[in-house]
Amino acid sequence: MKRFFVNQLVIAALMVSAAFVSSCNKDDDDTAASGAFDGVITAQVEGGAEFSTFVKRVQAVAIGSEQVSLGSGTYAANGSFSITLEPPPTSILNLLVPPDGISISDKSAKINTEIEIGAYSSSTGEFKDEDIVGWFGYGKMSADGKSATLMRFWYADRNVTVKGSNKETYEDGNTTTLEFNIELKQGWNRVYHTWKVTQSDDYSEYTTNSVDGLKWIFAE
Repeated sequence: MKRFFVNQLVIAALMVSAAFVSSCNKDDDDTAASGAFDGVITAQVEGGAEFSTFVKRVQAVAIGSEQVSLGSGTYAANGSFSITLEPPPTSILNLLVPPDGISISDKSAKINTEIEIGAYSSSTGEFKDEDIVGWFGYGKMSADGKSATLMRFWYADRNVTVKGSNKETYEDGNTTTLEFNIELKQGWNRVYHTWKVTQSDDYSEYTTNSVDGLKWIFAE
């Protein structure tokens, strides 16, 4: 499934839980932190115990020229899981080609930005598409639904910074704004993607600076 669609499912789930997220600033796990980390994902899903009747395992998959499993784990009865991400194969690492105004410290750097965490109903055997019952995402949404943040897991083959901004203005006067403030270390990194929608502007920001108030959400 395309990552765009998966993200829309997660966003829909965030809208349902926005009131709970906005009323609680304390995270339930140690996922929320800046930048580089060791690839260990430890999650406590919001209301996750109720999903344990049909979610048995979780798997992280890298999307590129091919889909590659990067790690898996068991979904616990209390709605928690842990996955240790393996480095993705070099075949699915790509050069960053940013728009004007965005600079890269090392244009030879290759990364993978497409990671999905799937929920599976089967407790044994291979991870099959027909066993997928949903996805997990880590994020938050404002109560009015006009802004949201999702954390993504990016892998870089070397240290590299990506910084700058780009703004496009259209004939109707509407704009799209894209900002990068990323410092990637070799290995796995947490990247926070925030977007805000107003009547005339779509704003999107990527940063390795931590964002508070995020929760693990399950989306069917």
